[in-house]
Amino acid sequence: MPYALALGFFDGIHIGHAALLRRTLEMASQGGLTAAVCTLDRSPASAFGRGDKRLINSPDDRRYILKRFFGIDEVFELKFDLRMQTLAPQGFVPMLVSDFGARGLVCGQSYTFGDGARGNAETLRDDCERLGLDCAVVDEVRLDGEAVSSTRIRSLLEQGETLAAQRLLGHPHILGGSVEHGRALGRTLGFPTANLPIPDGVLAPKYGVYAVRAEVDGKRFDGIANVGEKPTVGGAKVGVEVHIFDFSGDIYGKRISIEFDRFIRPERKFDDISALEVQVKRDKLVAKEALKVTRRTTD
Repeated sequence: MPYALALGFFDGIHIGHAALLRRTLEMASQGGLTAAVCTLDRSPASAFGRGDKRLINSPDDRRYILKRFFGIDEVFELKFDLRMQTLAPQGFVPMLVSDFGARGLVCGQSYTFGDGARGNAETLRDDCERLGLDCAVVDEVRLDGEAVSSTRIRSLLEQGETLAAQRLLGHPHILGGSVEHGRALGRTLGFPTANLPIPDGVLAPKYGVYAVRAEVDGKRFDGIANVGEKPTVGGAKVGVEVHIFDFSGDIYGKRISIEFDRFIRPERKFDDISALEVQVKRDKLVAKEALKVTRRTTD
């Protein structure tokens, strides 16, 4: 199957990436191709010990976002192993043709590839011309006078500024995973929760309570989520505990996706379970009002 491939790492898939993905969809439509993303299983910066190694999204969440919010048909993941790290730049495009059926390539201005990152957008364009492939290089996207970047988004999420992060992302911050068994304390208090681990190497947003929307079996529900260690009940492992409104059913082992709407309050340790129960009821009211506002402006 012939493909139009968008090239990049795509961590924290944002409005800069969106411009690149739109161009890929256009190329696919015009050329009778399938729109796909070709990415890496880990970032080159982290592989070589440079920069912040924490990811905004897990590989599974990146795949979910690319398909749900951007309409990408396929996501191919290259292993950033010794072969990829030492691949001569002139061998990169032929590899995409032979391994993935590439007929058109799209990248950003700062895209690099090959041994020592010696290949860039210009060499990609030249190689495509030589091989008779379509090629598009997309300009950098700026917002408020600054380049839109995963670094900016990561900083906002660490501060609990999920709405500001959403301006850069163009969609809610997503964290998904398979529901794990917890201590069932929430169920005894009348607000059952789903426990999600934060994948290794993935950034945890600021610890605290958030208004969220949860996707379960293709349906979306309002809810609240606590990110952190659950200090009142002696938690230690960092994770996400989600109470989904107006939902009943067994979801243990199911994969769900959480959309972070806005930060409600910091995580704190309460004197006893009764005080925690009172606060959760307050948090639910605040979250429901916040999510009503979101629906009026976005749905």
